[in-house]
Amino acid sequence: MRFSKYVFGAMAGLLSSVALAAGNLAIQPDRDGLYVGVHGGAAWITPVTYSPWHGGPANIRVLYHTGWVGDGSFGYYYHGFSADLSGYYIRANNRQIVGGTAPASPPQGFTMLTAGLVNMGYMYDQWTHWMPYGGAGVGWAHISNNVGNASGTLLVHSADTRFAY
Repeated sequence: MRFSKYVFGAMAGLLSSVALAAGNLAIQPDRDGLYVGVHGGAAWITPVTYSPWHGGPANIRVLYHTGWVGDGSFGYYYHGFSADLSGYYIRANNRQIVGGTAPASPPQGFTMLTAGLVNMGYMYDQWTHWMPYGGAGVGWAHISNNVGNASGTLLVHSADTRFAY
């Protein structure tokens, strides 16, 4: 599995929610002070290929049900500048195992990503109808994958924590 491609793809989606939180500030850009943001939605996780897997001679590919994502942020906005702390959670249950000597029964398990970031940004509020916003964040991301068969036998377990941006 290519961890970095998987996490960075997920983080790109998460960072878009940071832009949404900043976009909420666009309603009243002249109001400086603290803000809190909470968001939620659906998560579509791309299939993941594992190689080799326990109990099988070939690669397996895991497909996922639509999952969910939630995030929250707490920050401060001052004359266009913003700084916040954000936390994220994504989870999707396994739907199907393809390839190898994959069991015919539906798989058990899930993929989960948690992350925390410190973000800074600037909202250029000189225009009347458009308000460009740019920002960046750094932090950590932890991903965990668990794939098991219907009898409860764990076929794949992987977990890793990495620097995120």
